[in-house]
Amino acid sequence: HWGPGVRLIVSKPPVVSMMGPEGGPESGSTIYLEGVNLAEAATESAKCRVGSTEVDADINEDGVACRVPAMAPGTVPVLILPNGRDVIHTSSYTVKPRPALLRAEPMIGTMTGGHLITVHGSRLASLKSARCSFSGVLSAAEVINGGLRCVQPPLDEGTYSLTIDSALGLLEPVLRYEVLSSVRVDSLAPSYGYASTIVEVAGRFSDLEAPLTCLFGSNEANASLVSDTLLKCTAPESSPKRVSLRIRDARGRLSEGKTYHYLSPIQIHAVARGEAVEAGKDGALTITGLGFPDTPQLACRVDDMLYDATWMASHLLVCAMPPLAAQQTNYTVFVTSNGVDFVPYQGIIEAAGMGPIMQEDTVEDAEDPVQETGVVVLAVAPPSAPASGGHSVKIHLSAPLQGVVACRFGAITRPARFISDDVATCATPSLSGDVLFSFEEDDTVIPFAN
Repeated sequence: HWGPGVRLIVSKPPVVSMMGPEGGPESGSTIYLEGVNLAEAATESAKCRVGSTEVDADINEDGVACRVPAMAPGTVPVLILPNGRDVIHTSSYTVKPRPALLRAEPMIGTMTGGHLITVHGSRLASLKSARCSFSGVLSAAEVINGGLRCVQPPLDEGTYSLTIDSALGLLEPVLRYEVLSSVRVDSLAPSYGYASTIVEVAGRFSDLEAPLTCLFGSNEANASLVSDTLLKCTAPESSPKRVSLRIRDARGRLSEGKTYHYLSPIQIHAVARGEAVEAGKDGALTITGLGFPDTPQLACRVDDMLYDATWMASHLLVCAMPPLAAQQTNYTVFVTSNGVDFVPYQGIIEAAGMGPIMQEDTVEDAEDPVQETGVVVLAVAPPSAPASGGHSVKIHLSAPLQGVVACRFGAITRPARFISDDVATCATPSLSGDVLFSFEEDDTVIPFAN
């Protein structure tokens, strides 16, 4: 008599013919095994052992699939256990270091895009279907020596997360990429001036939407676009001060600011001719007034010729005289602080060699004893000045002096100082009425040449 028995299923031995891939990244991947009788021999307990870690195996008609967990780089054994117990195949799997990002060059672009960006990192050449990702906006990348290269697409202004997207996913660490507005100001010419000064603004103005506006602080002025790199605007009214000049387009995009300095208006009170100390050399024009700024472009224009000006004080300039200027008075004199705005002198150009005349008053030579040294006063300029005082007088001498020098206006003495070997200057006092003028060294009067 036979009792109930156990049904035994006998399968043909399973054989693995191929496993792949043979390696993958640190983050893990899936390996696939193909062969014969794998599905027939598999049970619900089918496992893959990767190194010391066992993972469930997915068995189907096409073969076996196992998920390799995240592991440190290196080579590990792979064992296939269709029934969770018996090993039928042993192979090896190489865990490859994951590509990583180091830096990108450049890290700044503009809204228009089109900039070539090189991304440096480790093992980037091994990536398949790599693309640059600007916070999800993709651009195809190509392998070059030293990394990957891609082209920045058009983007809005802002900060973006730059990384590489590939079959491995998004690489780390994520890099920072800055997109700047296409509005940029590099320089102003001139950077100082007045209301109504025409200012040329150099920079980058592509992609601007008209109308354009120049902002002088809080004051607005229309801008005229000359090219993608140059525009012009006229400075609006303002008191003397420094303001930030920025460019704004119709979309409200603003450039960074550049400083524009509103100057005090120039006033010219008098222009006097100085005689040449040496024969064959030109003399100088002495210009008195108010608001003369000490700028690199400070100059005098005589008719159509420009001459450098020497700044002495905010109320005194000395300019080189053009040839034969000492023999004529019919030329026109201008002063400019920036090479753009020219202020004309409307009065009469005084002759050289006279003592200064206080406004509406007559100056007579001093009657004090004179020094017998051979040094004489060749010219004094200007020969007139406002009675309010504080205006510089320039004294040209035939030779240097070594003592303490001073100017005397009647009973009032003002200290003088030398601005060159044989030219001194002093300031007029506040007075009116007839006065005598003299130039002294150690309380001794220096005579006039004439």
